[in-house]
Amino acid sequence: MATVRQGSSGGWSPATVQQTSTGGGHRRERHDVPPRPAVAAVPSPRFTLVQWVLLQIAAAAVVCGLAARHGWQVVGIAIGALLTLVSIVRVQRRWLYQTLTSRLRLRSRKRAQRHFTGLASLAGPYQVVDVAGSGGTPIAVIRAGTTWALPLEFRQDSVFNDDAGVPLGGMTSLLKIEDVSIASVRLLSFVTPAVVPASAPAGPAPLLARGASRHCILTLDTILAASALADRGGSDAAITQILRRCAMRAQEVLGSGRVSLHTLDEAAVHRILDGCLGPPGPQARPADAATVESATGIRIGGKYSTTVVVGGAAGTALGRLTDLLPYLPGRVAAVTLVLMPDRHRGGARSTLLVRVSAPADRAAGNLGTRLGKMLSRAGLLVQRVDGEQAELLRASTPLGLTEGTL
Repeated sequence: MATVRQGSSGGWSPATVQQTSTGGGHRRERHDVPPRPAVAAVPSPRFTLVQWVLLQIAAAAVVCGLAARHGWQVVGIAIGALLTLVSIVRVQRRWLYQTLTSRLRLRSRKRAQRHFTGLASLAGPYQVVDVAGSGGTPIAVIRAGTTWALPLEFRQDSVFNDDAGVPLGGMTSLLKIEDVSIASVRLLSFVTPAVVPASAPAGPAPLLARGASRHCILTLDTILAASALADRGGSDAAITQILRRCAMRAQEVLGSGRVSLHTLDEAAVHRILDGCLGPPGPQARPADAATVESATGIRIGGKYSTTVVVGGAAGTALGRLTDLLPYLPGRVAAVTLVLMPDRHRGGARSTLLVRVSAPADRAAGNLGTRLGKMLSRAGLLVQRVDGEQAELLRASTPLGLTEGTL
């Protein structure tokens, strides 16, 4: 089985996957407030190859300036100092050059987001198609550009959190199915937190979420899997054959006597896409349907979302998040464990995301602050990633997620 290592993931503090499992809901313990363990120390971001290149260019600029003499000495030293600064200075637990790069990508995405509304503003136009054979069980997938996302659902028991845990270790083996490289494998949980008035008395037992669902989403990128597709003829029939095999393999690996994993039909996938950001709200103006991304959040179709990255061991972090889910702010909370191949070190790298969404009103602006404080008080390592909210939101939806997105 492939090993999962702590990847750099753009300088964040990503989660590491352990051979463990996690349940889907809230544990029935006798307390009425979220747990508040001590906050662990935050690891420093790793030194990256880009930093080494920038520092070498900085040194070369200084040497060239000194060799040229005259006014070029000042120019060379200034360029070297600037490149050194962006390479070694940290801002919000990321290197400065990464923060500046995120801001540039944000400006670029804003121009592209004007052409589409809704989730299409994140990945471009998409369509839901059924790739099952004639008379077979429906297998609905989401096609967007070169990506084909296969959403599978873990069936819930009648009582929330009586569901068996998902074997996280088995998810890494799904990154390679036969000779096909899978772009990403995600464990995605949607929860609608219970709404409790501020004046309501505290109950003797913890809150239960009003609704919950768990999904495993595999993304096939036809560019990354070009060789395997070519061996099968390179047609749409080859793609559907691979996707059907992916569904079977995921059910074999993750399904057991206690965990039930099923494919979905087109109607079910459309319901997930329509509800993953929360129930639709009133839109008085056409401008309310537009996508507006800022450094700390994104508004889509009258709903505001903000996402943070959580570090630490995935099993431990997911366990703590399970306790917090009913208390998170917003109308919808999504917890996403993203696994992608690590092409440089081998194995896989992981990222754990927490996203909350709510109607885009005046109160939505402090969602990120409230979420960060709540997670930090629970002892979780919180990484706020400014300038990447659209990409993080896409990761917490059933849309395809390919390498390089996170």
